[in-house]
Amino acid sequence: MITLPSELKAIRGFPGYFFRESDKQVFSIKIGGVLKPLKHKTSPPLAWNRFQGFSGWELSKDGIRRNISDNVIAKLLIQEDHQVPYA
Repeated sequence: MITLPSELKAIRGFPGYFFRESDKQVFSIKIGGVLKPLKHKTSPPLAWNRFQGFSGWELSKDGIRRNISDNVIAKLLIQEDHQVPYA
């Protein structure tokens, strides 16, 4: 059984992804139970993204990559005050 630190919050709808609020970092859990930090992605405002730009994280669900902003991740956090066993 793998025990995760209590400061990590699970992201609802994205199994295997966790968020640490202290430094605004997203982690994914790998096969051996190792937490891998993800890189924060940004793109400048260009014509293909309608001149708005993007700042957030690229998460995968069912093999499809999805760009999720920081605001959406904050709404999807599962608030847990104890250590979560992850098997």
